[in-house]
Amino acid sequence: MSKDIRLLALKRTTFVIFICAMMLTTLFGLSVISTQTSQGPTPDFHISSAELSGNATTSVASVAYDEQLGITFTQSFASISYNVSAVAQQDVNGYGPAYLLNGLSNVGYWYQIGLSWDWPQLSGGYEAGFHMNYNVFDSTGTVVLPADGTGGAMNLSGSVNQGDSVGLSLSFSNGNVLMNVYDWNTAATAQVTYSSEGATQFIGLSTPSDSQGFFTGLMTEQYHSSPYKGSEQKVAYSDSTFALSSGILWIDEYNVNNLQSQFQGNSGIISFSNPTKLQSYSLNGATESANANNLITGSVNSVQLTLSYSVVGGGISYSAPVFSYVSDGFQQSSTLTTSPTVYSLDSGTSWSITNELLGSTSVEKWMTNQIVSGSANSATTFNLVYYHQFLVLFAYSVLGGGNSYTMPTVTADQFGSNISITSGQKAWVDAGSPYSFTNPLVGSVQTERWEASNSSSSNGQISSPSTISPIYYHQFATNAGFAVTNGGLPPTEPTLISESFGATYSSSLATTSTSYWMDAGSNYNISSVITSSQERWITNSSTDGTITSPLSLDLKYDHQYYLTFRSSAQAGGTVDPSSEWINAGDSISISSSANQGWKFEFWTGSGSGSYSGSANFTTISVQAPIIENATFYVGLTIDTTSDGTVSYSYGNSGIEKLSTQVVTYVPLGTSVTLNGNPSSFLYKLDSWSGAATGTSPQTIVMVDSPSTVEAHFGYDFVNISTIIAAIIIAAIGIAALMMSRKSN
Repeated sequence: MSKDIRLLALKRTTFVIFICAMMLTTLFGLSVISTQTSQGPTPDFHISSAELSGNATTSVASVAYDEQLGITFTQSFASISYNVSAVAQQDVNGYGPAYLLNGLSNVGYWYQIGLSWDWPQLSGGYEAGFHMNYNVFDSTGTVVLPADGTGGAMNLSGSVNQGDSVGLSLSFSNGNVLMNVYDWNTAATAQVTYSSEGATQFIGLSTPSDSQGFFTGLMTEQYHSSPYKGSEQKVAYSDSTFALSSGILWIDEYNVNNLQSQFQGNSGIISFSNPTKLQSYSLNGATESANANNLITGSVNSVQLTLSYSVVGGGISYSAPVFSYVSDGFQQSSTLTTSPTVYSLDSGTSWSITNELLGSTSVEKWMTNQIVSGSANSATTFNLVYYHQFLVLFAYSVLGGGNSYTMPTVTADQFGSNISITSGQKAWVDAGSPYSFTNPLVGSVQTERWEASNSSSSNGQISSPSTISPIYYHQFATNAGFAVTNGGLPPTEPTLISESFGATYSSSLATTSTSYWMDAGSNYNISSVITSSQERWITNSSTDGTITSPLSLDLKYDHQYYLTFRSSAQAGGTVDPSSEWINAGDSISISSSANQGWKFEFWTGSGSGSYSGSANFTTISVQAPIIENATFYVGLTIDTTSDGTVSYSYGNSGIEKLSTQVVTYVPLGTSVTLNGNPSSFLYKLDSWSGAATGTSPQTIVMVDSPSTVEAHFGYDFVNISTIIAAIIIAAIGIAALMMSRKSN
């Protein structure tokens, strides 16, 4: 707070401080001549003090010894304001001190304003509690305020408590000097004014006081019943609106009744070129220290706290915790480090440490659950552990309906300890720590459940501020398995396909019934047929449907082989049965039927249990995939007359002569060689008809369907002519011979 702002606040309020005068050059005053000490320069000095309160007619003070510890400013100011700690302290007789701000004006008037505790009275006893004290002395050393020449006393408008920070101020206002006291903790206030007599400044000195003992500066003063050599409790004065360039520390004590000095001394002018460095002065057991902004009078026991901090859970956006404490009467603050650091605290004073680190937000923070405030009563060492935490909403949802479940709870870590959180609530949980939802939900049984998948967010690690909401699926248990009749095992097991946790689920069934969890309302399908080449396993049981309740699906599969029945020629005839799947181990009758112009010849079978042979009707046993081929021969009809025969041959069948009509059966597509054979040389093959044409005695017929070939024979006129010619020639020869003989 700037000096102007502080003065404005003090002007707006009044505060009560009870200041009594120590001694004056009259009945209520005392002049003190300094004695040379080894602790500073030795000019004569004269320090007037706050008057004792009480009846001004009293000539002898019952509390005769006055100890003073103070600082004289070497600078001049138009206004002065300081804060002082309200310390309630007494000597063995119950008398307390006054904490005074003093201003020597540039016209020689001296103004005192301060706060006292149990201030002594002239007639004995004391004013109990905190009061405002005030006095104004003219340039001759006479008390002019209060007008009766006593110590001015006033109650504040409210309470002042031990340890409060109380503001003291002197300022010029409208031709007056305004003297204010203000309790910053309780707002209790008091003020008085007195003419400035034309002055505009409070002047600094190069000696502890002027010839009247007046000075501008601070003073802690305490009366005692007997000579006192010691130091009061620590009292701290502070101001941050300006800084002293230098000052004079001094200590003295004298008898206010006989004006005899008990001891006195000063430090000489001390430079505050290093404004934060405290410089001390001690005399006869009393001690005081000062720097550019502070004065500490008295001494106090100190307590050492060894502090450090650490962060669990990482993160980088935070600032280190700040330690606030009182040391040498001043409020201090220091940033903790991760290495143990020793701090000296005034005994009995309060301290505090940042609980939530700077950098924390509404959804992310670094916080400790350890004690972060207390009183400096004994030496302590501890490490503040801060946990990086995220604000997380734990929720859940259920798919598939049902109502027999209980909402889940969540376990997570908070400040390194496991806690339980009700779903639907937000909680601060440790970053990087594990969490886990109830899974399955309470209410689940052996055949029905509400469960989240392992890949869902039902468990994991806290990594960010978020909403964690696992999906629970309503599921029913489906018991499924399979068995095989007629022996053998399929090369692959039947496959169950359905949905589980919202995704397609596929599993091979086992020969023993196994339980599978399927989503309520999802469809299921099981392989009804397993085929391997000409072998299969098939079930007639229902293999598909919708999951609406617990199911039991124990399927029986028949082991079957595929039997192939076929004809060598489609036009040749039929076979019975048709190609089909037959249960392994069954027996089956087979037969064939030839079409017109065809003839069944034989079965050709392959596979265990098959048949090969010429029996038209037979029974086979199915032990494996079987192929049965029925071979049909196609018929070739050969027609001849009595004038000749036909011989035929094909393949390795040889040659056969036929004299009558004949039907021969040959494999389809066979090439048959035909030869027309006249019955005598008088005949010849005239032609072929039907499947063969031409006049050549030999022809070839390709038999690709039932066919007829007819051989036509007629007279061989060449041969007959030859015979006739031969006969004629022979006759002519015979005739010629006979004629020859006759002539002979």
